[in-house]
Amino acid sequence: VMECEGCRFFHTDRLQEEGVSDDQIQQMRQREIEASAFSEKEYEILSFAEQLADDHHSIDESDIERLREVGLSDTEIVELIDCIAVHIYTAVFQEATGVVERGMPETNYLGEGELLLEDDD
Repeated sequence: VMECEGCRFFHTDRLQEEGVSDDQIQQMRQREIEASAFSEKEYEILSFAEQLADDHHSIDESDIERLREVGLSDTEIVELIDCIAVHIYTAVFQEATGVVERGMPETNYLGEGELLLEDDD
């Protein structure tokens, strides 16, 4: 939603690890989330996340009620909002500090191959 390269790379990698199809990932990238591609609960969560990231002032009680209707508790809704807010913060932080920049290659963000940690001994 915020067109952050780091977010796109990170979420694509994680979604692939979770077994989300390339078609579903492409729909999310293009912000063409079709209800038929996801469960009703997943669709409402994704739609809410998109709306919150796009314009947090547009959220009203009816948006929260839709989340309740698909089975989220108030605690889960607060956790969802917190998670989205952290990701928004991360996107802003990464771009403001130069961690990511538009058009950068995915390998610059995720690296190539495994990370090798050096032993401090």
